[in-house]
Amino acid sequence: MIPHRTAPITQTYPVNNITLAVHHWAAPGSDQPPLIFAHATGFHGRVFDAIIEQFPAHPVYSVDLRGHGQSGGGPISDWRLAASDIAGFLGAAGITGAIGIGHSMGAHALLQAAADHPGVFSRLVLFDPVIFAPAFYAAPEPLFSDDNPHPTIRRKRDFSSPEAMIERFAARDPYRLFDRRVFADYCR
Repeated sequence: MIPHRTAPITQTYPVNNITLAVHHWAAPGSDQPPLIFAHATGFHGRVFDAIIEQFPAHPVYSVDLRGHGQSGGGPISDWRLAASDIAGFLGAAGITGAIGIGHSMGAHALLQAAADHPGVFSRLVLFDPVIFAPAFYAAPEPLFSDDNPHPTIRRKRDFSSPEAMIERFAARDPYRLFDRRVFADYCR
């Protein structure tokens, strides 16, 4: 039987002129390497809650990337900023030898942070990583802006409750394909 995980504590770290929110699940007395989760564009760090519950022996940190969740910042004009933010958090928290687990842009950010800061990760688990030619990540204009928002920004963003958001999107693609628990984490 897997022990029940307690709720995370959300901590903030000043990095690169923003406040980065990081959700931390402690594992007192653990000798296991910490797990660092990084989400895709348009998501937030708590979307991994159902997965994180499966690793009670590991300390876990799930980052709200810049401009997402509870973190500050706005449109990401250079994807290297997300990697630098993660590296700044890891340095401030004194974390090395972690296992990075990332999805899409989060996978890219972890890979870039690992390349720029050898030793912060012992291994990476990357799913659906976004890896293009280097010039793509340093575009002179932000990929998304107020005039050209990311598609997720165009969605209704203010709901009276997570349940109201679930009701609105549960039957729509791609959300109807989500595991119900994961979808609820996404809506939280």
